[in-house]
Amino acid sequence: MIKNKQTLFDYVYSDLCGQIKIGRLSYGDKLPSISQLCELYHVGIRTVKDVLSALRKDGYIRTEERKAATVIYNRDNMDRHFAVQSVLRQKTAIIQTYETMALILPPIFALSALVCSDEKMQEWAPSFKNFDSKAPEKRKKIMMSLLCFLLDNSGNLLFRELFSKYELFARIPLFQDEPKFESLVTSYNEFKSLTWIADALLQKNSELIFHRFSVMYEAIVHSAKVLIRDLAKKYPNLPEDETMDFAWNTYIGRNQLYTQVARDLIDKIGTGFYKEDTFLPPESQLAEEYGVCVSTIRNALAMLNKIGFAKTYNVKGTKVIWQEEQLVIKCLKNKVLRRDALLYLSALQLTAVIIRPAVMLSAARITDREISELKKQLADPSCIPLDAIVRCIKEHQLLKPMKTVLEEAGALNIWGYYYSFYSNGPMEDEILTKKCAEAFQYLCEGNALRLACCLSSCYRHILEFVRDYLLSCGLSEASALILPAGLYFPAD
Repeated sequence: MIKNKQTLFDYVYSDLCGQIKIGRLSYGDKLPSISQLCELYHVGIRTVKDVLSALRKDGYIRTEERKAATVIYNRDNMDRHFAVQSVLRQKTAIIQTYETMALILPPIFALSALVCSDEKMQEWAPSFKNFDSKAPEKRKKIMMSLLCFLLDNSGNLLFRELFSKYELFARIPLFQDEPKFESLVTSYNEFKSLTWIADALLQKNSELIFHRFSVMYEAIVHSAKVLIRDLAKKYPNLPEDETMDFAWNTYIGRNQLYTQVARDLIDKIGTGFYKEDTFLPPESQLAEEYGVCVSTIRNALAMLNKIGFAKTYNVKGTKVIWQEEQLVIKCLKNKVLRRDALLYLSALQLTAVIIRPAVMLSAARITDREISELKKQLADPSCIPLDAIVRCIKEHQLLKPMKTVLEEAGALNIWGYYYSFYSNGPMEDEILTKKCAEAFQYLCEGNALRLACCLSSCYRHILEFVRDYLLSCGLSEASALILPAGLYFPAD
């Protein structure tokens, strides 16, 4: 359960260094301010200052007092052979990342545009006037700025981070620098220019945005495959490194060890593993179970006390209780707990979006034997039906990046947090129970489209229920996390 620890310094340094090396942050670009970097990476000022100092010493940036750091690394001096070989060593993983982007990003951008106000969207209109006459590099920067703006203002804490991870691993700037990349992209299908994409965004037309982004990414996937195939001919004997898969860790920079323990305990409390008015195991037993020290367990229990899932008594131990509304309201005044609630809602919204393409990719690969086994699991009163069905979907993902995103979002979907609103646990939510039964029936019938719609509807139901409750408790930011519904997300 507890994830391997990567230092925050390593996390921030490798990400910024990677963006500089592939050209996402190019020569002469300004880095975000220290406070912006702290917010972006969920780290403290000391960590950011140490990273900037290391990047300066390693020759990537120039720093000046009271000014934003400037990139001085010149990619023109980079050994191109090394860059190409690096891509070829992980070509399968990179292609799969492009294919996953093509499925996940269109609905994410369509959803993000819907959240953006008409006024804010129209502020971008002047930037796209005579857009096609601008220099290619200028067009890319303007479009990237708009996309990042939409993701940053979507209300979802995961969208921008996921987009950045995809871009970094897929080496998009490296491919864009290839002379024939643009002609490959614009000659493949109806996508001809970024103006076509911008027009859809400025109109805030969800159907149009979804369609045009899908067409664009389809052309990009094709072009990336062609370029990798051509490059591979120049290095025919270069072996692939199968360990270099797309990686995304939603815990980095957000959760200390005690927070991870607290999350798991919340899960077990809400789902009934630890029942109301019973005592949790002793601290020493929990420490052994989670592989952490007793002080970490004490911090986790203190957090449970603070947010209303437990009460610790001297000598006796820690007793499980149910949340009281007044305590929830009090908790949401805490900046960390407020953000944690938004992170939970963000994961629910992300899963509601991506579960549809994930199901369409994997449902047909689930065997009759596995369906029979799943039926036995669902008959167990302690089973969480949605969790069991989605786990089966994840296990049959051919695209590893898609599986990674499902797993990371799933790690944040704390089932216990949702079910703690019901005094009798999972079985009391009749709506979700009925939807899950329908989903299983569609799986048995081999109806992948219906299954995809139904599972997305399950996550929308949870998102709506918890979001509206937290809104009533004062979490006003949750209003931006709208339900993914529309022409490409039927209301089911």
